[in-house]
Amino acid sequence: MQEEDKIEISRSEYEKLKEIEEQTRMSREKPFSLYDKVNISVKVLDFVIIGGIFFIILLIIIGVLA
Repeated sequence: MQEEDKIEISRSEYEKLKEIEEQTRMSREKPFSLYDKVNISVKVLDFVIIGGIFFIILLIIIGVLA
């Protein structure tokens, strides 16, 4: 019984190590990107980011001129 428990523990440890190995391999294959975390297309996300930057610049210009 003890030997079976040791086998089960080593299998779970093996699975954890395999998962960690796969994660590190995947992280080496492609660089980290913020776009991976969002389910929006890259074009839409770029448009929103650039639009937000222009909006902030516009607010600064209006504040300076007013």
